[in-house]
Amino acid sequence: MKKKQANNLYIKFWRNNIFLNLTTPKNKLIFKCSCGYIKNSQQGNLISSMIYLIKLLKINANLRGNYNLNLILEGAFNVARIELVYNQLLAWQFVIVFMRLVDKIPHNGCRSKVKKTNLRERRYLG
Repeated sequence: MKKKQANNLYIKFWRNNIFLNLTTPKNKLIFKCSCGYIKNSQQGNLISSMIYLIKLLKINANLRGNYNLNLILEGAFNVARIELVYNQLLAWQFVIVFMRLVDKIPHNGCRSKVKKTNLRERRYLG
């Protein structure tokens, strides 16, 4: 029996919005959704909207029985957000094969190489 490859689930956390993109292993879009698509009653806070988005993913995405996911999170700096996403996906019977956190800003900033200077002992005639 041939093993099914995992679909990619990209979740982008912005300041006031959440974007979900589900793609095939060859990056063909299956399902996309954001907090802007859902009803105003569910838009109150990010926690309830995240739960609702995962519910929409389970119901509306035509997965054909393949519930294996590669989870890629962008902008999820808060550990509570990561746990919420992980626990909700497990509650809706998804299997997480691979999980990656993407941070576009390096923690110490980009720095160029420092040129080494030759320190010489300077003698001043006095």
